[in-house]
This record gives sequence, C-alpha cells and structure tokens, in this order.
Amino acid sequence: MKKAIVLFLILAGAVILLSGCAAPNDEPIAEFNISENQLQSICRLATLKCYFNNVAKTTMEGNFIQKDSEMWIEYSGTVNMGVDFSKVTLEADGDKLIITMPDAEVLNADDPQIDENAYFFSEKNIFSAKMTAEDERDAFTEAQENMMMTANESKTLLRAAKTRAQVLIENYVNQMDELAGTSHMIVWKAMG
Repeated sequence: MKKAIVLFLILAGAVILLSGCAAPNDEPIAEFNISENQLQSICRLATLKCYFNNVAKTTMEGNFIQKDSEMWIEYSGTVNMGVDFSKVTLEADGDKLIITMPDAEVLNADDPQIDENAYFFSEKNIFSAKMTAEDERDAFTEAQENMMMTANESKTLLRAAKTRAQVLIENYVNQMDELAGTSHMIVWKAMG
C-alpha cells in the first residue's frame, strides 16, 4: 500500500512539473493600443528638474544717519523643464507612429526654501540701512527671473529634457509592441 501511495505521489508530481513545459503560445497577450493621452502622461512624467545655486541681492539705501548696505540671500533654485504635454499628438499610419512633439521649455520654477543662515550683509550694525519685506521680495523676484532666463537660454538642458521625453515614449512603445507581438517604427515630427 505504501508503495502505491509513493508511486501515485511521484506520478502526480511529474504531471504537475510537465504541465509547465507546454509549448509557448504565439498569440499576443494584449492588443497594441496607445493614445495621445498616454503619451501626454509620459511627457508629464519626463520633467527634468534642474538645480541652480541662486543669489538674491539688493542694496538698502540709507539716510543721513544710516549708510547704504547690501544684502545677499543664497539659496537653491529649482526649475522644471520639459515638453508641453498638451501639444503632443499621435498619428498611426500602418506600422508607423508619427509623434509630433514641441521643443522642451522651462515649465516653472519651484518656490525656494530659505532659512536664516542664507542671509548675508555687507554691514550689519546700528548705522546700516535695514532690510524691508519689499526689499527682500524684489530681490527674490529678480533672482528668480534671472534663473528662469538662464534656464531658457540653456540649449543643452532643454535638449536633454526633450530627449528624456522621447526615450520614455520609445521605451513605452517598445514595451507595448513586445506585449502585443507587434512592431512599430516611431517617426518624430517637429512642431511647425
């Protein structure tokens, strides 16, 4: 009886192991389907975050008792670069996917986080002009505008942001092709 049970268990184990050795299924697992919304979501995720060592500087004007003084605020500025995802379009032409994408641009600048250790003064005594909230705000506004202008002029960073979006889209298309058992060629079209 024990031999019959052992033989039965060995046969059952062999059947279970061999059932996993079936021939591969050539049928696609999924249907190839990519929409503009999916490409736009990928572009939204492909945002490139660039950090700048930024300095906000202002001169506080004194009066007949106080003398002029200067103030610097050093902080890390952050700019987000990427492709305006709302302008990305997709056309399917047989096995070609024609993707129209604008050049990358500066999307926005994050608000900086600043602590009291970031403030520096040329002179800080009773005879120095005092900083006002308006002085600080104006210095920050000018520093942020300069940072945005510098980022907009950086062709290398803008090209990297666009390339990042294209690589993510290509990877996505390749993965969808692999799942669906299809093959598509991507044709990039610049916006006119």
